[in-house]
Amino acid sequence: MSTSSQDLHDTSPLDPSLFILSPLHHTHITTAGDSPHLDVCLAAAFRPREGKMYLDVSDRLLPLDTGGAVLHPRDNSFFFTGFSNENISSCGLHNTSIRRLSADDDEYPDDVKVNSFLLLMNAARLLLIKTVAFNTLLTIRALIP
Repeated sequence: MSTSSQDLHDTSPLDPSLFILSPLHHTHITTAGDSPHLDVCLAAAFRPREGKMYLDVSDRLLPLDTGGAVLHPRDNSFFFTGFSNENISSCGLHNTSIRRLSADDDEYPDDVKVNSFLLLMNAARLLLIKTVAFNTLLTIRALIP
């Protein structure tokens, strides 16, 4: 896959993809020394490099300068990580923001009737596909002398 020279010099603004990452908390695992709890806000594939990342920690905004962002040469975009010793509830960069999902944010319905109906629909589709395939094979066999 080749990149044109126009792609390498593209400086048009690009909105970042933002992710909030937290370490796993295991109470039964102990480590040597006191390792700090570090939350991370990762901003991926954005332009321009200049700007401020804002971390929302303990109901206050912590601004971070993105001047040290790393260039990804193939895409001519930048990557930046913002660290905090406290829980990051949201982070933002270049008019894009993301908030931390809590355990209460359930994206999937727990309705048993809906799940049963979807299972029934998939079974009906599978039966229909098998019937069409079997009829096609029998038709081809009948046409071949």
